[in-house]
Amino acid sequence: MKRTAHVAGIANIENGIISLQLKNLSVQPSSATSSSPSASCSQGPPPVEDVLTKIQDGTYTTHESKRDLTGRQIFNHLCYLQNRHGLQVGLKGEWSPTAEIALCLWLSSPMKGFRQKTVETTLAITDMPAATTLAIADTPDTENLAVKETKDTTTSAIADNNNNNNTNDDGTVKKLKASNAQLKAEFEETSKDLFLANEFSHQLVMSMSSTMPPSDFTQACLLAAPLDFRTLDVPVIHSRTSELGSFDRLPLKPATHSTSLKSVVELVEPMSAGDFDFGHLYHLISTAKYEDLPGPLSVNFANGMKFKMQLVGQQSPDGRWVFCKHFIFEDKIPARLLKTSLAGDLHIINYGANFRSGLKGFQYLLEHVAQWGVMWFQTQLKEPKTKTKDTSDLQKGFDFIRSSGPRSNMHNRQTEWTEVEIHREGSPIFGWSAGLVKESLRGYANSNVFADCTSNFFVTLHDLQGWFLHDVLVPLLPTMKSKTLVMMGLAEKGKTPAAQALALAISEYWILVDNMAWDVKPSFRLCSSLDQLRGEPGKKHVPDILDDPDMNVIPMPKLKAFLDASLEESFTVERWTTSKFVRNQLRILCDNKINEDADKWISPGQATISHEVFLDIIAPAFPEKSSSQDKMALLKRSHWVVNTNRACYIRKAGTGTNPVPLIQYEDGVMDFIADSGKALLDRMKSGDKSPPSDWLEKRQWSHDFVSMVLEKGRAPERTTVTIEKCLFDKTKRRVERKPDLPFSGRVVVDLESTDLVAPGNGTEHPAVSRATKPATAPWTPVPVKKEPGVFASLSMASGSAPIDLDTPSPRPAQAKRRRVHCDGSASEDDDGLPRVGEAPEDDCEGKLNTLQSIADASEAIFVNVKLGFTLKYLHYHSLLEFRAFTSTKACLDVYSQVYSSHSGDGGHFRAMHAAAVMYYLALNEFPAADILMNFLIGQELSPSSLQTYDEFIHEKIFPPMKKNNIYEVVMDGNAKVHVKCAGDKQHPGKPRANGKKKPYGYGWFMAVHPGTQRILAVSCLNKPEGNDVVDDVLTRILPKYKNMNGVIIDRVCSFLPRAKSQAKFKQIKYWSVDFFHAHGHNASCPCNPHHIPRLARRFKGINTSAAEQVFAWFRNYARVLNETTAMRHSFKVLYFCKLHNTAMQKDGSSYLSQYPHKGKRRSVSYSCTPRKVLKKPSGK
Repeated sequence: MKRTAHVAGIANIENGIISLQLKNLSVQPSSATSSSPSASCSQGPPPVEDVLTKIQDGTYTTHESKRDLTGRQIFNHLCYLQNRHGLQVGLKGEWSPTAEIALCLWLSSPMKGFRQKTVETTLAITDMPAATTLAIADTPDTENLAVKETKDTTTSAIADNNNNNNTNDDGTVKKLKASNAQLKAEFEETSKDLFLANEFSHQLVMSMSSTMPPSDFTQACLLAAPLDFRTLDVPVIHSRTSELGSFDRLPLKPATHSTSLKSVVELVEPMSAGDFDFGHLYHLISTAKYEDLPGPLSVNFANGMKFKMQLVGQQSPDGRWVFCKHFIFEDKIPARLLKTSLAGDLHIINYGANFRSGLKGFQYLLEHVAQWGVMWFQTQLKEPKTKTKDTSDLQKGFDFIRSSGPRSNMHNRQTEWTEVEIHREGSPIFGWSAGLVKESLRGYANSNVFADCTSNFFVTLHDLQGWFLHDVLVPLLPTMKSKTLVMMGLAEKGKTPAAQALALAISEYWILVDNMAWDVKPSFRLCSSLDQLRGEPGKKHVPDILDDPDMNVIPMPKLKAFLDASLEESFTVERWTTSKFVRNQLRILCDNKINEDADKWISPGQATISHEVFLDIIAPAFPEKSSSQDKMALLKRSHWVVNTNRACYIRKAGTGTNPVPLIQYEDGVMDFIADSGKALLDRMKSGDKSPPSDWLEKRQWSHDFVSMVLEKGRAPERTTVTIEKCLFDKTKRRVERKPDLPFSGRVVVDLESTDLVAPGNGTEHPAVSRATKPATAPWTPVPVKKEPGVFASLSMASGSAPIDLDTPSPRPAQAKRRRVHCDGSASEDDDGLPRVGEAPEDDCEGKLNTLQSIADASEAIFVNVKLGFTLKYLHYHSLLEFRAFTSTKACLDVYSQVYSSHSGDGGHFRAMHAAAVMYYLALNEFPAADILMNFLIGQELSPSSLQTYDEFIHEKIFPPMKKNNIYEVVMDGNAKVHVKCAGDKQHPGKPRANGKKKPYGYGWFMAVHPGTQRILAVSCLNKPEGNDVVDDVLTRILPKYKNMNGVIIDRVCSFLPRAKSQAKFKQIKYWSVDFFHAHGHNASCPCNPHHIPRLARRFKGINTSAAEQVFAWFRNYARVLNETTAMRHSFKVLYFCKLHNTAMQKDGSSYLSQYPHKGKRRSVSYSCTPRKVLKKPSGK
């Protein structure tokens, strides 16, 4: 008969011989318990062999990750538990019941880093492993060790976890041969891992606590260690019917008179069950009416002290209830004062060695001895801690360091501030690493000596003098991408403010062109030394201005490097490092070094000066030892603007020696800055940091000015200058009116807005002045200009030609209505009505739109002289259409119920309602797409307007902010939503019963990004879905996404031969069928991810059904769009796709289905599907 017992022993090592004396520990413990260490500790830990045996035969509940533990790992953890519980470490050390419980918990908890691959059902009864033979490989010379068991009639076959027997049984001494060197090496190797930390399973602790009460206070503290101690706002009732502990287990000792208490326990006399009601007790305790409690439970402190009382009760065998009252006071109270108010015996909690976790352990013990109780405190599982901090919390912490941290370490301020803040609760950087905080403060301290970016400069190009704009900047701007600018001349004329305004406009231009408005603000760096620019490398969208640097003392190599914007990178050597500049970065140098007497001989009306005279004027700006070739090198790299008392000279960059143009001042105006700019400079000098009210409009004008000149090389109309006389003093005032400019297609960002969100396009940008991305409401671009009626659409050049009022107005040729069919064919008739986006005729009838955007409408818009709709109503119903929840017929029914007298003609209302919604959408969408607004309300869209809007949506709206994050695309088509066609089309399938062809198209085809479910492209199917539409869509989107290398289509195997034969598709390396449809493709299909490992690896974790999910939402538009005209249908599809992308960007995709719609089974086989082989029937 095989038995297992716990043994302990003493090993004596002498001359290579180990004398091992063992004794049996598996003796039934006595019923008496003792709290002294000597009574609760055994002579040694359980042997490693016994632990391994119990793991294998199921005696120990062991997690699957710890079933293969080695003897060394068991021994290491036993030593760790001995050290943790204050016991002597080693085989000769001590052992205790609490250490035994900790060992059981450790074995039942998963190993650190273990991940369960499959979810298995835990069984109450499992089969015992068949193999019980152990082989401990890491125990030296185990084959020589034979332990003879000592028979003992009092020994039990099962080891008791609460073993505290100290009986000295005689053991048998066995000898084991081993060398001292080998034993020493094994011991040193083992001692390295004695104190390894372990994680306990919270669920196991809770399950054990719910079934087995702790045996004593020490065990309660151990079991409560992984739990949280929480104070409740409302008390809770604890009820326990089995496995109750005794009040004797509470660690209590009598309270003395000289003790001041903050927590006290009172044991009251037993009460019969008829003397109280449990519900009434809970009501009185929860409302703090302790004085109304019955009998000895009543509490009445005369001095009105603040406290909370927990009540715990047990029913004795005679039926009476024994209660224990636990008081927690806000302030310490003398015990003698409490004894005069309380009738029962007062006790205090004896925490002993568990002072830190004593309160939590005592509460845990109370919960397990309470047959019924009311608790103000509770122990429960800790909430799992997130491994990473929230981004917003991190940003708040860094903002706090930036705003409140000291900028230098003088008097040890940074060190002291860091230590105080990281240990102060409530601080945004509480618990942060001191090294991280100090590194941040050190970075801010170092940045004090470098030039910082300036973005709050409020003078724009609109605030410059007209002559400076048109005669100086317009000739130089077209080549400003690869050239720099040098401004020399007299002081106090506005060189530096003009350079700052130009730098800010160029910065905003690059930011909007590169679609970076979400990440950076328009800014520039200004300093007087190249050494101050070494803080960070130059950037294309951050121009650098070198102001008053004493140009003649700067070494010529540094000047050449700074003024050369054509190189990919250029450097100037500075202290300990270099200053770096990049290609296309605007750099401006401003200085006053000129020869004022070199142009005295200039005569009025002169237009140029010789190149030699110009060199004489700027000669003081060059270093003394510079040669003529060095000077020509600087003139080749940069444009030069030189202002003197007599004229302003403009020399373009180059090596030519042609005469230099000059501009003589008109009306004595020598300043570069207009009066509006001077007023802004005065405000900024006085400390006003708020932008002017028209700053956004002026920035938009400046951007349109730069875009027009820099991109198109066109010169805008000149500024109109008028001389106004004051009414009373007869003084003259010069007034400049800047020209209206064509819209560049990009809208500047309102840097001061607080309620902007990231749009889904490249035209409207969010605010970038905040550290985090706000998400409150969509942003509407602020209109830059407002003009009445159709005059806004007139070209800029039309105002310069004289108008003869006596001649009749010219009449253009009469327009013909063009009807576009679903297959792209068109026909024309002669009704002559203009469409949206086309100029109306003078003699046609209709309601001409006079609004330039929805911002021009106050609260309502009218579709005729009698019927109007409020903007809120139209906005609401346009969003209902987006959700596919309503129709014009439903609106008519509701309208007729409420306003029956106005809805006699139902068809008229339905038409007006649809026209109003379309009018509202046009006012919202057309301005951003730069579509002419002189259309007739209620008429059909023109094909040119739809094409313009389609290009705008695909170029500006569909592409995400970060195009480099697009690596794959899912494409699919759906025919549920289809364009209504003027002529019948031939469709596949069974013919209709009436013999007519179906009058609609073939649906829509979409390209969707699987990660964000953002629509990247949409195309109307004018013919059945095939390779042509896939070719067109990929050709349209591939140039925008350079990192895209994967395409997923359900029929990609039929498109693959064409893709491999065309060079434009070489970017795509992975062509795959989605995982759902791949089941219908055979194993030899080169696009089947179930059989091609490289495709399975590439698209692992990718939502290959993204297009199916989008179409599950999109198909609901069938009843909203299928009966509309072709132009409105296509326009609303594009508009709804835009709203869908915006919703996805705001994480508002609740309307999308997680599972795609299960349509009809496919009727056409895939190109790679094997045909079924049919056996030819035998003839009869």
